[in-house]
Amino acid sequence: MGGKKHYEKDFKYFYCRYDEPTYTKEIKIKILGKLANEYNLGDMLNELNDYVGDIDIPIARKSIKILAKIAINLPEVAKALMVNLVAFNRMEKVHLTNEIVIAFYEILRKYPNLFTDIKQSFIQNCSSINETESLEAMIWILGTFADQIEDSPYILEEFINGEFENVPGPFEKYPSSLKSVILTQTVQTFVKRPPETINILRTIFKLILNDDGESLLLKDHAAFYYRALRDSPQSVSYTH
Repeated sequence: MGGKKHYEKDFKYFYCRYDEPTYTKEIKIKILGKLANEYNLGDMLNELNDYVGDIDIPIARKSIKILAKIAINLPEVAKALMVNLVAFNRMEKVHLTNEIVIAFYEILRKYPNLFTDIKQSFIQNCSSINETESLEAMIWILGTFADQIEDSPYILEEFINGEFENVPGPFEKYPSSLKSVILTQTVQTFVKRPPETINILRTIFKLILNDDGESLLLKDHAAFYYRALRDSPQSVSYTH
């Protein structure tokens, strides 16, 4: 945002008024995220936190997105903002839970050491997540931190068996993007916890490789992992 330093002291001009249309509020919230710095953040966060509780769902979700971006851009406040997100999860609003898990994913990709700060909140809210992008973020966390999440292999097994309550099964009916994330994170979980994951890994390979209607891209993805695990399991031990 060119010349943003000229507006950083006047950030309050971009606070939302209750009678403004949603699209105006969304633009203002986006600008606030770009203007955030260590000097104006305290006051700005109070305002953004209020927007999270807005009855206008797009505004509440946009505010969560911006809080995540601020956490990524300002490492000195990332931990505090994770604590904020955990508090919002306690509101038990499904639209917030879906948005917050995406925020967790984005922040943890840059600051994986913060996982312990959100672990309990994440685990408690897994059963409420029901949107594709949010489910993909959740599964990434399950696989990436499988060594710290006791039930990780068993939640993945529910997905593979088409038994996860918020996702209409069977596995073959899932969106391709979701199946791809499940495959990758099942492999990652297997590398960390082989005894608990070997059977579900076999299942997902069969489901993908034996399905004539499956996309060639996903089949190639599965075949690559199959060969890599057969030849050298440690070669696939990375964060996707």
